[in-house]
Amino acid sequence: MNHITKREKGIAGILALTLALSVGVKVSADHTEQTNNVQSAEQETTEDVALTAGAISEIQMSHATGLCAGALTDIYEYSTIASVSENEKDIVASKLLLDEDFEEGTIYGYKNLGFSEVEGNLNVREEASTSSSVVGKLTNHNAVEIISTSKDGKWYEITSGNVEGYVSTDYILTGDDALALVDDLIATYATVNVKTLNVRSEANTDSNIVTKVNDAEDLLVTSISDDWIEVAIDDYTAFVAADYVTLSNKFPTGKTIKELHYGSDVSDTRVALCEYALQFVGNPYVWGGSSLTNGTDCSGFTMRVFAQFGISLPHYSGSQPSYGTRINAEDAQPGDLFFYGSGHISHVAIYIGNGQIVHAASSREGIKISSAYYQTPICVVSYF
Repeated sequence: MNHITKREKGIAGILALTLALSVGVKVSADHTEQTNNVQSAEQETTEDVALTAGAISEIQMSHATGLCAGALTDIYEYSTIASVSENEKDIVASKLLLDEDFEEGTIYGYKNLGFSEVEGNLNVREEASTSSSVVGKLTNHNAVEIISTSKDGKWYEITSGNVEGYVSTDYILTGDDALALVDDLIATYATVNVKTLNVRSEANTDSNIVTKVNDAEDLLVTSISDDWIEVAIDDYTAFVAADYVTLSNKFPTGKTIKELHYGSDVSDTRVALCEYALQFVGNPYVWGGSSLTNGTDCSGFTMRVFAQFGISLPHYSGSQPSYGTRINAEDAQPGDLFFYGSGHISHVAIYIGNGQIVHAASSREGIKISSAYYQTPICVVSYF
């Protein structure tokens, strides 16, 4: 396809990128595995790999756009590349997907590509109507697969990532307008291929873990250095071990409402529990009570909510932690419980994600949403 750089023009850049991942000395791996009711524990392994292709210098990538498949020369430093066999070239080139690797007649797998053009967010609706429920959102320049057009020409039926629904045709670029954006918007992403992966502040296993990401999550690649990949996380950059991600070229896509609020890796059960708890916001607090509608205290609230999902807890906040597994607060997922108090546990709340909790707060405030860190929690417990 004439809108992208051909494989032979980019092979040196791809070679540098992928050999840095696959033929370094001492590949250091850093990932965590998590099982039911067991706190995740870090495992670190090393593997000796023969350096048959010569020394590979540090590869720097364009920070602003990631690696663009249509402009592989954005890799502006890839010296000291040794000669390799044709077979090795094929293996190296296969590490990253170029447009020509997809089905003929598609653009990176899209048969009918469009891009959103919007300031802020574009609602994706369940049906082709502004009164229909919002099932997801697109930000500016998210890629969509256009499935059909409504009879009146006002709505496209689309998919984008995990979002399926309808969007206004007024905010979708198609045809030549969409093709003009392909080279600018295609970028390299690192997709997590282990259950839980540490994201670190520096490119070594001794540095701080700034967050953890789960299987199948996509991280925008900004740089490669030896056995580590620098990725963009919100408004900062951090590092993941190259051994536990898979690189591919993708367009940015939309997100479902669930992904926006809870994250893409949160189970349906956890989401359902939080949604069930949130419907009681505004109902009264009653000390010693356990009615979600007529009045409950903090532990009565958690007891009744969790009972709906087959988890039995006592009506006493001080005893509830022993029925689950204690975890670090930074590892909390929606549906975990935060416990508070001064010296001993005297209050409990349900974590709902994004640093927030829902709880039966007090007789004055009733059931409400608060910051999870309005007090420093004594402990955080998972029951899943």
